[in-house]
Amino acid sequence: MERQGYARANWTVAIITLVVFGATCWLHDLLALFEFYRQLGEQYPSYVRGTLRSGLKVAIVLAALVATYRFSLADAARELGLAKRFWFGLAIGTLAVAPMWLGFVFTAPLDPEFSIASTLYLAVLSPIEEEIVFRGYAFGQLYRRVGWRFWLAIVVTAGVFGILHVGQGTSLGQAVGVFLFTAVGGAFFAWLFVKWDGNLWVPIVVHAEMNMNWNVFDVGETAVAGWWPAALQSSVLVTAITLTLLRDRIPLLSSKTEPEVTSTSPPQ
Repeated sequence: MERQGYARANWTVAIITLVVFGATCWLHDLLALFEFYRQLGEQYPSYVRGTLRSGLKVAIVLAALVATYRFSLADAARELGLAKRFWFGLAIGTLAVAPMWLGFVFTAPLDPEFSIASTLYLAVLSPIEEEIVFRGYAFGQLYRRVGWRFWLAIVVTAGVFGILHVGQGTSLGQAVGVFLFTAVGGAFFAWLFVKWDGNLWVPIVVHAEMNMNWNVFDVGETAVAGWWPAALQSSVLVTAITLTLLRDRIPLLSSKTEPEVTSTSPPQ
C-alpha cells in the first residue's frame, strides 16, 4: 500500500481530514443537541440510535472524499479500501480469529442476553463504520495522502480510538485497561490495513468477529474481561501477524493489488 499525496495540498488535506474525523468522533454529542435524537435514546434500544449514528458517519466520510477529490462514490469506496476483494478479506480475517472462536466455544457459556438485533449492530455495523472512519479514512488519508509517518498517523487515530472507549470502564484502572486494549487494537487494525495492500475488509472482518465473540459468548461487558479472554485476544494478534508475514511464501495468501484511484484533482 504505497503512500500517495499531493505535495502542494498536504496541509489542506490534513485539515479537512482532521476536521471530518473530529466531527465523526463526536457526532453523538452533536446529535444530542437535537430533541429527536434524545427521544430515540429514551424510546428505543441503544442499537437503533447507534445504527443511525453509524450511517451518518459513513455518509460524512463519503461526502468528504467526494468533495475533496471530486470522486464518484465508486472512487470514494476504492479510496477507503472497500473495492478490494471481500471474500479474500473474509477468509484471512476468519483464519486470524479462529483461535478465539475455538477458545470460547470450549470454555465460555453462551450469553443469556444474546440479541440478534444488538449483535448485528455491535458486531457488524459498528465495526464496519469504525474501520471506515478510523482506518480507511482518517489513517488512510493522513498516512497515504498527507504523507505522515506511519507511527504518527497511528498515534492520532489509535489514540482517539482508545479515548472514545474509556467510558466502558467503571473504575480508573478498568478505564486505563480499556484504553490500552482498544488503542493497541486500533494500531493493529491499521497495520493489517497497510500490510494487506489497503484491503479494508481484512481489519473489518477481524474487528467484527472479535466483537461477535463478545456478543455470542458470556465473556464480559468490556474489552478487559480477565486473563483468558486477554489470552485469546493475543492469539488473534499472533495468528494475524503470522498470516501476514507468511503471505509472500504461501500462494493462497497472496493478495492481488488493484490500481489506486488516479482520476483525481488536488484540492485547491
